[in-house]
Amino acid sequence: MVFMKALKTLETIKKYNWPYFRTKICELTLNYNCNARCVFCYSFPEAGIWKETLPLDIKTAIRYMLQSYKSGSRIIQIIGGEPTVYPELPKIVEGAKKIGYSIIQIVSNGQKLIDYSYIKILKEAGLNSITFSIHSSNERLHNLIVGLDDAFKNILKAIENAIKLDIYVTAGTAINALNYKNVPALVRFLHSNFGIESYHLIALHFIGGGNKNIKKLKVSYTQTLPYLKEALFYLAEQKILSISPILSNHVFYQDASILYQIGKFLLMMMTFTFLKKFTEKKCIQ
Repeated sequence: MVFMKALKTLETIKKYNWPYFRTKICELTLNYNCNARCVFCYSFPEAGIWKETLPLDIKTAIRYMLQSYKSGSRIIQIIGGEPTVYPELPKIVEGAKKIGYSIIQIVSNGQKLIDYSYIKILKEAGLNSITFSIHSSNERLHNLIVGLDDAFKNILKAIENAIKLDIYVTAGTAINALNYKNVPALVRFLHSNFGIESYHLIALHFIGGGNKNIKKLKVSYTQTLPYLKEALFYLAEQKILSISPILSNHVFYQDASILYQIGKFLLMMMTFTFLKKFTEKKCIQ
């Protein structure tokens, strides 16, 4: 496979006239059905409540997007379930563009996005960012977590399709006991092969599938911290700055001090990266 390099963040900001500052985000849940079977998913198919929840109709979706835009949102993140199985997704994207959203993003497992003609339709409707849910650089492990035999092969193809169309690519990883040791390898794989600069390392929501499979998915912050540090050090070396605050979806009491350590570490990494860039600029001048 010949890998391709994604748009860099600053290139994307200029290309799509994105704001340089963080704005309010409209998170739009279109549906709860999906074409994968992720072992941790809160929307897993056996959950009765999701079976009884209908997808959002277009008229209601447009109303929600407009209300959020008027309240200051300029980023829209369209999620599911899996938003690409929502039949009218191109119309939703087109509606977001007409309203005026600068950043129009979907969060996807990538399985339907192997179809270049489909992803091109989304791009032409206004899509300019995709967060791909990828959970390991190991093909077997990613397929196991997602519950599909060809999931890894398909998501790599989908990432390539997005890059060909100049869609900004980010990666989202749900950290759990099955994959936490692979996080540094995953970050290296995605950056070295695709040039991806944005990563979301996410603690699980222990509801739905996450709760059903808690015995094999639960992992403490104490266990994950060394691997998060390794991944963040690698990104800092690539001049990629940690900017997001910690979002914890679960806290085990014995790990409360670890959250403080992670916070200190992220602050240190941000300072280290800033000083490195500042020093390099001074040397160049």
